Amino acid sequence: RAPSLSIAALDARWLAPDAARARTTADALACVVCDADIACDGACAASKRPKCACTVIDASQRRRRRRPRSPPASPPRRRARAQRTQGIVNLGATCYVSTVLQCAARMDGFKRAVYATVGSGNATTHLDALARAFARLEWCAQAVGSVEDFVRACGVNPSTQQDASEFFKLLVGAVDDSSGDANVGCRGTMRYVTTCAACGHESEASSREHAWTDIDVGVNARSASTLARAVDVLLAEETLDAEYACATCAPIKTIGATRCVRFQAPLPETLMFTLSRFVFDYETMARKKVCDAFSFPTVIEDAYALLRVDEDDDSIEHRRYELTSVILHKGAAAESGHYVALCRDGADAWFRFDDHVVEELEAGPFSAAKREDTETASKKPKKNPTAGRDGAEDAGTGTCVSKDAYVLVYRRAGAPNVAVDPPAATREHVEETNREYEIMVRDHERALADALAREEQRKKDVAEFIALVCDGSYDGPERRRVKTSDDMFWIPCAWLESYLTDVDVDVPNAHAFNDVRCEHGNLDPIAAREKCTRVPAEAWNFIRGGVAGDVSGFRDSDICAECISAFAAARMAQLQVDSTRDIMRSTYAAWTRAEIGDKTHAEFLASGAVRHVATSFLQRWLKWDSSKASFNWGLGPTKPIACQHDMLRPNAPTTLIPHVMFCHFRDSAPAETVLVHDFALETSAVCEMCCEERSVHASVVKAQDTELLRLVQAAPSIVTREPVIVVVGNAYVGLSSRFIEEWRAYVTNVRRQSNILHDKPTTRLSDASATLTCPHGLLMAPLPEMKWTRGAWRFVPLEGEDGSFAYELHDYNDVCMFAQHVIEDKSTIDDELAQLVVRFEAIEGDEEVKKHWSATSAMPQLRAINGHQTCTECMMAAKYSYFDANVFVEKVGKAPTAPSSNSSQRSRRGMKFTVNSFDTVGVLKMKILEKFDTSPLDQHLFLSDGTKLEDDNGDLASYFVQPGDIITMFTTNMHDPEDASYFESMMRGVDASASRAPAATRLVETDAGFAGTALQTLHAHNP
Repeated sequence: RAPSLSIAALDARWLAPDAARARTTADALACVVCDADIACDGACAASKRPKCACTVIDASQRRRRRRPRSPPASPPRRRARAQRTQGIVNLGATCYVSTVLQCAARMDGFKRAVYATVGSGNATTHLDALARAFARLEWCAQAVGSVEDFVRACGVNPSTQQDASEFFKLLVGAVDDSSGDANVGCRGTMRYVTTCAACGHESEASSREHAWTDIDVGVNARSASTLARAVDVLLAEETLDAEYACATCAPIKTIGATRCVRFQAPLPETLMFTLSRFVFDYETMARKKVCDAFSFPTVIEDAYALLRVDEDDDSIEHRRYELTSVILHKGAAAESGHYVALCRDGADAWFRFDDHVVEELEAGPFSAAKREDTETASKKPKKNPTAGRDGAEDAGTGTCVSKDAYVLVYRRAGAPNVAVDPPAATREHVEETNREYEIMVRDHERALADALAREEQRKKDVAEFIALVCDGSYDGPERRRVKTSDDMFWIPCAWLESYLTDVDVDVPNAHAFNDVRCEHGNLDPIAAREKCTRVPAEAWNFIRGGVAGDVSGFRDSDICAECISAFAAARMAQLQVDSTRDIMRSTYAAWTRAEIGDKTHAEFLASGAVRHVATSFLQRWLKWDSSKASFNWGLGPTKPIACQHDMLRPNAPTTLIPHVMFCHFRDSAPAETVLVHDFALETSAVCEMCCEERSVHASVVKAQDTELLRLVQAAPSIVTREPVIVVVGNAYVGLSSRFIEEWRAYVTNVRRQSNILHDKPTTRLSDASATLTCPHGLLMAPLPEMKWTRGAWRFVPLEGEDGSFAYELHDYNDVCMFAQHVIEDKSTIDDELAQLVVRFEAIEGDEEVKKHWSATSAMPQLRAINGHQTCTECMMAAKYSYFDANVFVEKVGKAPTAPSSNSSQRSRRGMKFTVNSFDTVGVLKMKILEKFDTSPLDQHLFLSDGTKLEDDNGDLASYFVQPGDIITMFTTNMHDPEDASYFESMMRGVDASASRAPAATRLVETDAGFAGTALQTLHAHNP
C-alpha cells in the first residue's frame, strides 16, 4: 500500500494464483486508491489531490463567502407614503387599460357615479369590478396591483393592443348607461348648426343637441400645432357648395350654406381632448401616426371662450380648467406602441404611471423624476435622468409640448373636493385584501427570521465540524491538516460541498450518496476514488446528527469486493491485450526490416509463412490506441480484398504480414461478424473468374468508347451543344429537346467515367418528333430564331419553362448519320426517318436583315415541307396550362401606378411560390399569408403590366399569369392576419373584397378589437 506502488502491480498481487491470498478490504482499497493513506500536509490542492478533505473544505468556504444569501420569496412591495396610487401590472398588452384607470381614478364625478351605481345594486359585472379597481388603487396597501378581474369582466383579450381613447369613451358610456340620473362628470352637449347664406336663419335640425364625452381635435404642424389652433379648426365654419333648401326661403333653393359645431353651456366638470394622431394615408392606403409636436396649456383660463360656448348668462363661474392627466402613446407606428399616464394628485404632485412602475415627478407633468422615488435610479445619480423623455414644459408660460400626447384631461378649478368613499361591500373587499397582505408580510418576516436562525446554527455546526476534521497545527491561516484516525468515513464530495456551502438548506444533496453506490449496494471503488473524500468518524457522526434526512457514510469495509475483482480482472485483460498488441507490432516492425530470426527476407518469403491482408485494415490497426477505445474490426483483415467467389480480388490493395501476426488477427476477430480468409502467398492466386469478367468488361467499355467517338464525329451538332449552321437549300428536322438532352447526358457520362458501362437512352427517334405536333397536326412551338455569329447564320435553341414542347432543328443529313449509329436494327432506319414529320427547308431570305447583323449574306427563311406551321391556339393553351410552376411575389411600399418591365431569371426578387394554372387568386393569397403573415384582406396584387388581380375566385390563367412572372404586392395592414372573415367568404365562394366597405367608411366604425365585449353595445353613446 505504498504510494509508489503502481496499479498494475497491485492488480497482479490481487489476481495472483496464490490460494492463501488475503482478500481483505484494505487490499481492495489499496488496489483502487493507492494514495488513501498518504498523510494530509494542508496543501493537497497544490499537490494535485483535490479530493482531500482539506481541499474540499477550503473551496467550500471560499464559495460560501462569495455566494449571496437566498432568503424566502418576498411579498409584494408596500406602497410608499408619497405614492398615493397603486401601479398596475401589465397582463400582456393592457397598458391602455392601466392608463385609462389611472386617469379615471382622478375624475371625482366619474368615480362618484361608479360608486353610486354599485351601491344601488344596479351595477353590471364589469362596473362592479371597476369599482373594486378604483378602491384598490386608492386604499390598497400594496405598491402594485392587478386589474385582472376587471379585464376579464369586460371580456377584452389581454394580449391584444387596443386604442386607449376608444376604450375610455366606451367605459364612460357604460357607466352613463347604468348610472341613471347620476352625473358622470364628463358629458356635455353640442349642436351641429347649419345657417342659410341668403337669410341667415338656422335649420330646424340645428336645434338638436348631441351628447359628447371627449373633443376630437386634429394635429398638424402648420394649422393645428396648439390646442387653441386645433379648437379653432374644429369650430371653423364650413361652406356647403351643394344646393340648400332653407325652410325660410322656400320654395327657393339657395346655393350656399355654412355649417359649424357649437358647444352648449354648461361645460362638464371634466374636459377631455383627444388628439387625432392616427389618420389614414391614402398614398400608402394604411393608417399612420402623426408624430408632430403639440402644445397645450396646463391651465385654461376661460374654457367657455376657448370652445365658443353658447351661453345666455355671462355670470357663469369657474371658467378656469386645470390639467390633471395626460395619456401618452409611445412609438411611431399606428398599429402598435405603449401607453403611459401622467397624473396629478393633490395640488401640485405629479406622478408618471408606466404600468407597475410609479415615479413621482419633481415639478410638473414633464419634469424629471425624483431620484429617491425612481426605481431605476443608479447609485451615482445622473443630471436630470428622466427630463424630456415625454415632452417639455415651460414653467413661465405654463405651456407643455409633447410629440406623444394623445388624451388631455382638464378638471374645473374650484370644483368641490368632496371625499368619494366606495360602497360598503367594495370597501370591505379592499380591507380583506389588505388583511391578506398583512398576513403575507408577517408570514414572510417569520420565515425570514427562521431562515436566518437556521443559517447561524449551520455556520456554528460547520465551524465545529471543521475543528473535528482538521487539527490545530497549521502552517498558515489557510492550511488545514486532516486528522488521521483508524476509523475513517467516505463521504461524497458533492454532499460535503453542499453541506458546507448551502448553509440555508436543511437537506443537502441527498442523491450524492446514491450516485456513489454500485449495483450491489456498496461503495463503488471507482466512485470512491473520483467522487469521495475521507473524514474522521467523530466528525461524520456530528454532522449526521444535525442534518435532516436518512444519510449514512461508508467505512473502508463498505467498499464492494466484487467490483474490486471485476475491476482487477478488466485491468489484467486490458494488460494482456496491450502486451499482445505490442508484441505483434514489434514482430511486424522486424518483418518490415527483414530481421526475423536468422532468416533473410527472401528466405522468409520462400518459406510461405506470410499472408495477404487489406492495407486499410493494417494501417487502422497500427494506429489503434487501446487506452481510448476498443478496436473497430469493420469488415475484417481479408474481407475487403476478397471477391464474390471468396478468392483474392484482382488488383486488390494488400500487404504481406507474418503468419504469426495473421493467426493473432484470426483468433482475435469476432467470429459472428468478421470472416477471415487465409490468403497464403504461395497458394492464394488471383481469382480467374474475376479476371475474365474484368477482361470482358474492358472490351465492352472499349467498344463503347469507340462507338461514342464515331457518334461524335458523325453528328457533332446533336450530341454536343454546338449551334446548328443554317445553309440555304438544306433540309432540317425538328427533334424534341428532351430526346437530345438524354443523348447528350449519355455522352457526358461516358466521357467522365469511361471505365463503366452506361445504358443508352431508350427513346425512339420517331418519338422525338411526334411529341411536337398538336391534335390539329400543327407545330406546338414557335420557329427558332437565327443570329449571325462566327461568319454564319445559326439557330438559337428555344428555352421555356416547360421543356415538353422545346425542340431543336438539325440538318437532315446529320440526323441520318445519327440514326445509323443509334438504331441497332438497321432495317428500321428508313421507317424511323420517314416518321420525322417536322421538317423545314432553308430558302433565300430578306437582304435588309443582314444590315442589322452586319452579315455578309441574307438571313435564310424556313419553309415547312409538310405544312407544319405553328398552331397558335394550342401553343397559347400549353403556355397557360402548367403544374407546379414558380411565380415570385415582391412586397412594395406603395401601389404601382405604371407598368413595369418583368425582370429576367437572374434578377428575380421576392418570395417564390409554387402554383398551378387553375389555382385561384384566393388560393395564392392564402399561400402569401403563410409566408408574409399578411391578411388576404390587406393584399393588393398587381402584374408587371399594371393589371390588378381583383377577383379572388378567378384563376391565374384567366389573368395570363405565366411561370416565372413577378407579382407585386402592396399591403395596407388594416386587418389582423388571424381574421376569419376572409376564410368564411372563401368557404361560401364569395369574393371577400366585394363585401368590404370602403377604407374611408371603415375608419368611423367601432374598433373591431372591442367586438364581442361587454362594452361594444355602448358605442352609440359616443357620437
